[in-house]
Amino acid sequence: MAGKLRSTNLSVFLTAGMALKTWADTGSFDREIEIYKRLSNEMRQINLVTYGGINDYAYRRRLKNIRILPTRWHTKRFYNQVRLFSLFWPFLSRSNILKTNQIRGSELAVWAKKVFKKKLIVRCGMLHSKSIKGGSDNPEKILRAERLEEHAFKN
Repeated sequence: MAGKLRSTNLSVFLTAGMALKTWADTGSFDREIEIYKRLSNEMRQINLVTYGGINDYAYRRRLKNIRILPTRWHTKRFYNQVRLFSLFWPFLSRSNILKTNQIRGSELAVWAKKVFKKKLIVRCGMLHSKSIKGGSDNPEKILRAERLEEHAFKN
């Protein structure tokens, strides 16, 4: 198994709109990044798709040999897709595995899976729809969350 990991490139998509600064400000940076630091010693390359723009480069030293692929989040999915493709095509196309950090980051990961024909791991700490249902009576918002989950899990 170790030999397979040595030849593996992993690209991780953070939660939609999530910046590394947010992780740092909320005190979750070290917890969130620990598994990737450990895996980076066993894998060829780990890439983090982040949404704090170039400001995320400020965390390079804390990530050691994990590559940051920083972009900005747009509410229009098409802009995110074009930006990711144009900026990070070489890194995403060489990834063996794509992974989400949360369901709310799955839309772009599913898109990249289809474009680059890669394997996808969908991770969710808690179902997004359950969280939305607990905090909203808006049926449209709940339906969007359920559809996002369904789309991610099908892919």
